[in-house]
Amino acid sequence: MHSEDAIHGFYVPEFRLKQDIIPNRNINLVLTPTLIGKYHLRDSQFSGTDFALMVADVYVDSSEAYSQWLSQAATPK
Repeated sequence: MHSEDAIHGFYVPEFRLKQDIIPNRNINLVLTPTLIGKYHLRDSQFSGTDFALMVADVYVDSSEAYSQWLSQAATPK
């Protein structure tokens, strides 16, 4: 993970994981979730006006479902 300009916080509550992202420093993070599902990613550090908009979803799929998605994503339309 990398930030150009502000401290961010990678936070997935269900994973019990929070990692600060510091400007101009590369941070490697490896995790192995075990429960298939959709989880909410949040920025846990206030980083400016649009802070509340910094959300995303994290999807945990089976190996088979991921392989299928990867094949579809790699196929040109």
